[in-house]
Amino acid sequence: EALRLLAISANSPEETTNTLSLLQDLDAKHPNSAPVLLARSILELRQEETDAAEDSLQRVLALAPDLAEAYVQRARLEQVRSNVVAAENAMVRAVELAPTRSRIRVAYAGFKLMTGKQEEARAMVERLLKLAPDYNPAVLLMARIEAQAGDYEQALARTARVLDRDPLNLEAMQLRTQIHQVQKEPGKAASEWETFDQGLSSNPLIKFQLAQTYAAGGETAKEIGTLDRAILLSSGRLDAVEMQAHLLRARLSMQTGNAGGAVEALKQLLSQAANRTNDVDPRLLLDTRLLLIDAQTAAGRLDDAVATCQGLIQVAPENDMFQFFLGRLRRQQGRVEDAREAFRKSLEIAPGNLLSLYQLVDIEIAATNAPVALKLVQDQLASQTNSAPLKYLEGRVLAAQRKWPEAEAALRESLELNPEFSNSYQLLSGIYLAKTNLVAAARELETLVSRRTNDVGSMLVLGTL
Repeated sequence: EALRLLAISANSPEETTNTLSLLQDLDAKHPNSAPVLLARSILELRQEETDAAEDSLQRVLALAPDLAEAYVQRARLEQVRSNVVAAENAMVRAVELAPTRSRIRVAYAGFKLMTGKQEEARAMVERLLKLAPDYNPAVLLMARIEAQAGDYEQALARTARVLDRDPLNLEAMQLRTQIHQVQKEPGKAASEWETFDQGLSSNPLIKFQLAQTYAAGGETAKEIGTLDRAILLSSGRLDAVEMQAHLLRARLSMQTGNAGGAVEALKQLLSQAANRTNDVDPRLLLDTRLLLIDAQTAAGRLDDAVATCQGLIQVAPENDMFQFFLGRLRRQQGRVEDAREAFRKSLEIAPGNLLSLYQLVDIEIAATNAPVALKLVQDQLASQTNSAPLKYLEGRVLAAQRKWPEAEAALRESLELNPEFSNSYQLLSGIYLAKTNLVAAARELETLVSRRTNDVGSMLVLGTL
């Protein structure tokens, strides 16, 4: 079990390499150890070495044909191969071999729940609870099933029983928080986390969870203070909790008008991570850089934001969204040609990138290049004939040319493709206003506000009409 957990917890490339090295040493000393080989198979699969993972697993099954964990690994391998039936059969065999109090049984029921087979999941957990009524993982899964079905009070009662047996059960607390938030009672969640925090006052993860409950209740001052304590307790480890706390703290600085402070904090965070690339989750590092661009933009440091974005493009030149971000920044700088170039590059990388196409159409309409804008849209329509957003863009360009019948026809077609596409209603009402057809404009605005109930601007125009 220790070897399996070691393999599963190796997240970074460095940790994976070190763990594989350890397992190779153990394999040399214990060449016929099923646990060692199983851990190797888990890591080899994570490194996408499917053949090696298969070889290791075959050795495991030869040595221990009744090892339940081996069939869980078989299911993982078959999932990678997109062999759903074989994966399902492997999990069934794993459950047959697993003891009553086994995370494998709970995991299989959880898989059923995730795939929408709620009744099958419920039946499996009910059978398990008859055999082991105090097995907390099964109790919590049943509580999750009940919460999904809207039986919140029963779910809360089950989680309370789990906490009676295990007062520090984090999963039970997290599920209770989700239920309280659905019930729109963030104060209850915060109160429970405050009590939980008293027993684990030096745990940054608990502080981070508490901060999130304060955020849900709009208690910004408490959220900031708790995040600062979470960061302090993390001691610069830059693990997932500390990174997420830093990011949330920076967003709060931006929301409270201190974008400059967020910029400096994020730059310092990236500096700390610079010499520890293998230890820090690369996805969180990307989130940090993207948030830095937003903070630099909010602080009016557009040149710095462009430089940060260009750094991302150097690392990943084929990422269409980085080109989109650069184009948007160039537009804010008033550098239209540079913006146009970035958006065109984005579309070259990903021809279906509607965000970049929208921006390019905007640029060409503003430059009175409607024919160029129309060609851009129609080139996309040639391969995506049933796209409501593209028909809307076609109508927008035609409206800019004051070709009212053609524009109206394109917008009507977009609404046939997607009756909920509210932008088309808005533009249609604008066309009718331009034609002084107030009755038709009011009709489109009525449809629009029925779909966008918070669109105050459209409501005001409708009221005026």
